[in-house]
Amino acid sequence: PKPEPKPEPKPEPKPEPEPEPEPAPATKAEKSEREKQKGSWEKAREEMRKKEEERKVREAEQKRREEAAKRLAELRAKDAKERQEREKERQRKEQEARDKKERLEAEQRAKELAIKLEEERRERERLEKEAKEAREREAQREKEARELEEKKKKEAEEREARRKKFAAEREALRKKEAEEAKRREEEKKQKELEKQREQERLEKEKAEKERIEREKAEKEKAEKEQAERERAARETADRQRMSYAYSGVGEKISMWPNGRPPAAPKSTTSSTSKPPPSAASSQRKPGPVPSAAKSNVSGVSTENSYRPYDKPKSQPKRRGSVSSLGSESSWAASQTTGRTTPPLSTRAGPYSTKDPDKIVISGVYLFMNQFSKTPASQLISGVGTVTDGLILRVTTEGLFIDDDVRNVPQREWDVKTWTLKQVEVWCPPHCLKSPAASSPAPGTKPNPLLYKMASSRARDRGATQPLVGEEADVYLTEMLRACKTCCRLGLCNRTFRDTNITSSNGQTGEWKSKGLHLVRATNREGKRYLFVIDESESWKISTGLQRLRKSPLAQQLAVSGMAASDARGTLEMLGWA
Repeated sequence: PKPEPKPEPKPEPKPEPEPEPEPAPATKAEKSEREKQKGSWEKAREEMRKKEEERKVREAEQKRREEAAKRLAELRAKDAKERQEREKERQRKEQEARDKKERLEAEQRAKELAIKLEEERRERERLEKEAKEAREREAQREKEARELEEKKKKEAEEREARRKKFAAEREALRKKEAEEAKRREEEKKQKELEKQREQERLEKEKAEKERIEREKAEKEKAEKEQAERERAARETADRQRMSYAYSGVGEKISMWPNGRPPAAPKSTTSSTSKPPPSAASSQRKPGPVPSAAKSNVSGVSTENSYRPYDKPKSQPKRRGSVSSLGSESSWAASQTTGRTTPPLSTRAGPYSTKDPDKIVISGVYLFMNQFSKTPASQLISGVGTVTDGLILRVTTEGLFIDDDVRNVPQREWDVKTWTLKQVEVWCPPHCLKSPAASSPAPGTKPNPLLYKMASSRARDRGATQPLVGEEADVYLTEMLRACKTCCRLGLCNRTFRDTNITSSNGQTGEWKSKGLHLVRATNREGKRYLFVIDESESWKISTGLQRLRKSPLAQQLAVSGMAASDARGTLEMLGWA
């Protein structure tokens, strides 16, 4: 049989801790002493804390009392000061009242004295007048008696003279009528002959004009078709090859993003190529001043450039046959003796002229296209070889720049009428007060800032609208009226002192020189000529543009104003604002 498992031994119970022996009586006394000491320390600390709080309360109360006393002193001082000021004001008003009363009394006394003196003067004048009238009546009676005697004698003489004169006039009238009849007959024959000649001349001119216009139209049409074909062939190559070098920000942009525009039709009177250099000029080094015989910046030859006010060259008198005398065609302009510095001026002030055909300009700039930020060429009045007599002439033939002090024509800046496409004008009183600037509807109260921005945008849109025909004539007439009433008198800066216009780059700072006027002419190739003109010369602009529009070649020339932001941005870019 299996042995029975042994039972596991039970764990022994832990012995219970022995109770601590009760402390002796001496130990309990020490413990009570310690508790007593601890209670006295906490009590002392509580008293200390209460004293500290009482001290802080006393300090706060003392500070409050000091501040109240300080405020009371300030209020008393302020009250005393106000009483003193009121007393001074009362004394000042009393003094003013006394002064006013004394002044009124003095004025009343002076007025009474003046009235008294005036009455005395009138009485004296009345007495003198009565005495004078009495003397005049006596003299008049004597005069009438003499005149009556003389009149009777004169009438007798006149009757005899009239009889003789009537007989002579009757004879002279008979002779004059005969001569007048003869003269009228001769004048009638002469007028009929002149009328016939004038009719023949007009018919001949009309036929010649029609022939020239017909040939010109056919030539322009052929050149335009040829240019379109060339443009279509070169468009892709030009778009990749050409780059823009005048951006002002370092970008390289195609000068013609949509392809090269067609070349302008060549004029029959001017050549686009440079004239062949002479033997003398080919050996010289180029001077600092461009010769007038070179091609100008607009591509038109200036050697034979016609100007309407040019005087014909004086023909030398024919002298004996001497082999050493050269002809005019063999003469070459000297490069070393040409004037390069302005002559000494005897004027006391800056150059000015009252000639309406001469517009004194401050500068002219050439931009190769509408995207140019930097001018390709420029002339500044009084800078370099240019004197302060830089003038602009606007005629039916075009725009011409001259140095009137040196009497030197700047032929390289000639702009012919047939090349012009549009002329933009900036006149502050005319452009800023354009009817395009709409006003708010009555009864509404718009936000002033939003209304100012909206009206500025509307004004800019209306100012830049191209005008042709009668609308352009009306625009120039209104501009001339505005310039004569404001700009010519130098009132632009004062009139628009509070006017603030945002520039094209978003700047809203102060805009100086608000009186400057701008004229920007754009030709058919996209080149832009910008003229900066002072307000005192602005009235001549409208007159010149009206004269330019009368040209047969400028019937479709568009005229418009410049946007205010564009004008300010342009002046700031060029350093005029």
